[in-house]
Amino acid sequence: MGLSDLSRHTFGITKNTLDLIEISPVTVSDIDSIQEVANSCGLSYWTAADYSNESERDDSIFIKANPNDGPCLGFIVGRLVPGIVREDTRDAEIYNIGVRPGNQNAGIGSRLMGAFLTECRTRGVHTVWLEVRAGNSPAIAFYKKHGFNVVTARRSFYRDPIEDAIVMKSIL
Repeated sequence: MGLSDLSRHTFGITKNTLDLIEISPVTVSDIDSIQEVANSCGLSYWTAADYSNESERDDSIFIKANPNDGPCLGFIVGRLVPGIVREDTRDAEIYNIGVRPGNQNAGIGSRLMGAFLTECRTRGVHTVWLEVRAGNSPAIAFYKKHGFNVVTARRSFYRDPIEDAIVMKSIL
């Protein structure tokens, strides 16, 4: 099966087999698979070096979902940052989350988000921030389901195509 075939294959993941998905930290050896997921989801472009560097940062939270040592089905990546509202706190930002299109709506994204938020709590994070394309209603609904609220909009934040960003946050 070629890489392009992976993005369309569901690997038999259903809500009933979700517990067979392993959630674990991303390593450098996962980067090609992470890029395939990102490309299949149409996420903002990151180079292999960008993902590799992020996987090696101490302040990064970079988590993947895969079935029994199978290929990566999804990932979430973010970073710890100084408190945005209060400098005496620690916050986090989510940079990207993606699940292969054939595996979306099976709970993988929710497992990834749950693992990310749990790691944030473990590391003493107060607030988690993210930006999402204003026209991405499914993503906005997903984030709201996971406790994020709309804070503001950033005009013309995204490129290719130009689009506003909705800034969201979740207080842990």
